[in-house]
Amino acid sequence: MLPASLLPLLLASGAAPASAAPAPALRLQEEGLEEVVAPPAPRPSYSFLELGYDRADPEGAADLAEDRFNLLGSYELGEHLFGLLVLERNDGEVDGAPPGTAPVLSRRTTHLSVGVGGRFGLADGLDGYVAVRVATNQVENESAADDDYETAHLRFGLRYLVLPQVEVGAYFEHANAFGFESAPDRNTLQLLGRMHLLDGFSLGLAWQQDDTAGSDRDSRALGVRLGYFF
Repeated sequence: MLPASLLPLLLASGAAPASAAPAPALRLQEEGLEEVVAPPAPRPSYSFLELGYDRADPEGAADLAEDRFNLLGSYELGEHLFGLLVLERNDGEVDGAPPGTAPVLSRRTTHLSVGVGGRFGLADGLDGYVAVRVATNQVENESAADDDYETAHLRFGLRYLVLPQVEVGAYFEHANAFGFESAPDRNTLQLLGRMHLLDGFSLGLAWQQDDTAGSDRDSRALGVRLGYFF
């Protein structure tokens, strides 16, 4: 048994019973867990304007090439909903005539559509989405009657942020023509790579395959995309 004279010294030096010792490490650990909140994983944005140019090479039509200009507007209406506006103009010429003479055929197609889509988070940085659009199309032919018809578009796509600045994506779209009997249906497959260079701006490269039912207008296209995200 310790002498009574040593008891004050032991208490002063902090040698208290283990059961009475505070647990600062445990409290700090608990406080740290409460303070650390993981930031949300980045996801693709659906609010942007994108200007694109493609050079298309239709199959089955000799010497026919198309310059395609397109403007895509997308705006997030909610966490899972977005609106779409698409404007496209395709200029094509067939030059089977001798040099210095006018082309034997030229065609211009103007497409305007509006629609709505829904996005679904599949994993960190990976989205699946579905979009529907209704479009009006005007075809101006040099040596044939002009065509006007409507199309309904259904698109299934994937977008993946490999890095916060690098995105890859793909979509499949079916366009069903109505209101004009000779207008063919079309299936489109597009692959896209995009790099976000500056705050809000991006540059992309796209490859596209169009398969048009019962027509010689099947085509492959390669082009660039300049986007502004807001």
